[in-house]
Amino acid sequence: MISDNLQGVRARIQAACAAVGRPPDAVNLLAVSKTFGPDAVAEAFAAGQRAFGENYIQEAVEKMAALSELPIEWHCIGLYRVIRPVWLPKTSTGCIRWTGSKLPSD
Repeated sequence: MISDNLQGVRARIQAACAAVGRPPDAVNLLAVSKTFGPDAVAEAFAAGQRAFGENYIQEAVEKMAALSELPIEWHCIGLYRVIRPVWLPKTSTGCIRWTGSKLPSD
């Protein structure tokens, strides 16, 4: 199911890129994995998805720990709000990106 959904999204990206003369590899697909468990993220990873976005830091930390053996590129999307200090684990890619209106230094 997840693999089929990803194939459909990639096909739409390719069609949109072809319509405007843009190379499809110039588009990065960020799969928003909030509310999905580590098994679903692992299934998407097996289907070729490498970048995942999370809204909630606590959920992200749990998934990062559960999937630490996979070279996932994690993105924290939305507002960065600290309710309590959270230590983000090291990821196998060494990369956590912040996307939103506030950065951790704000």
